[in-house]
Amino acid sequence: LFYRFVDAVIQDSKVAKKKGLQLGAPINNNEIIEIGVDFRYFNPDIEFGIGRKKLGLSKEDKMVFSSRGFNDLYNLDIVLRAIPLVVKKVKRAKFVFASNLSGFIEKFGELIHKLGIEEHLLATGQVDHIREMPFYCKDADIIISVPSSDSSPASVYEALACKTPVIISDLSWYEGKLQKDHDMFVVPVRNVEKLADTIIQVLIGSKQVHVNSAYEKIMKNINFEIENRKLENLYKRILK
Repeated sequence: LFYRFVDAVIQDSKVAKKKGLQLGAPINNNEIIEIGVDFRYFNPDIEFGIGRKKLGLSKEDKMVFSSRGFNDLYNLDIVLRAIPLVVKKVKRAKFVFASNLSGFIEKFGELIHKLGIEEHLLATGQVDHIREMPFYCKDADIIISVPSSDSSPASVYEALACKTPVIISDLSWYEGKLQKDHDMFVVPVRNVEKLADTIIQVLIGSKQVHVNSAYEKIMKNINFEIENRKLENLYKRILK
């Protein structure tokens, strides 16, 4: 309904823009503008170990981090089902979820008990996005974001800005932005075996991505300062 009455439209991806046009969004002044990464906070120079200290993890522990929510869209059940496969090969793997433990257990407690993975799980509690999240991104050996649908995930970009390897699900949003299995690892949607195998290969060091390449692409193309200038220019254009 809103699309019929607007002077401009801002979308965060080609995926969202295409869908908006199908629903009646105007063609003119229809811009893709990201939120963008704030490199003052998410960057590779963050001090290592602060997040691990809060969690009680040592340098020897292998930290797998997920910052996505409880919504079924984000497929955390698939992440949990991958854990028994991972820990068979990587005994010191710890899976850290950015959530309150009580809410996590309420939603997934039965599955966690069935899989017998309690000792491999940690929850951060409520996380301040600026003051705490960067340290978890920096300290992780790998970050996983494997939803069934996505548009332009800021959490993935922020992880890449910290030069942390990321696993994502094979969705169209990254096309033209990042290179599959070069800048980040890509697995089929809701495929436990592929996810577990990729996590294992990363943690044991047999698979690597080009974190410097991913960092440069995020810095040049999904930087909040650049995106803010795009937004400012759009405002100036429609106010003429």
